[in-house]
Amino acid sequence: IVVPPGCRTKADLVITEDEYDGHFRVESIFEGQISVLVKDKKDGSVLCPVIIGDLTKVLTPQYGFMPIKDKRGAVSFVNEGRCFCSYGVGQRVDLTESKIEI
Repeated sequence: IVVPPGCRTKADLVITEDEYDGHFRVESIFEGQISVLVKDKKDGSVLCPVIIGDLTKVLTPQYGFMPIKDKRGAVSFVNEGRCFCSYGVGQRVDLTESKIEI
């Protein structure tokens, strides 16, 4: 910015913002089986394999999981929430020049 002699220049940075405010709902479906190997802490040998083929036995409505009628042993879990944010969409510099009174 070039300022002429005897003048004052003021620069204002102007940022244009926008906002997003949305609600969301996501349903996740879990199906299949859970396999767990219980191992000895000392030597790592397998003591007992555990296989759970029906997820409705472990992932219950008490914890927010709902059984799916058409898929045996499958469950669903719903997450809901809100997303709010502000973001810049543009910026400019406004220059104001004025004479200096002496």
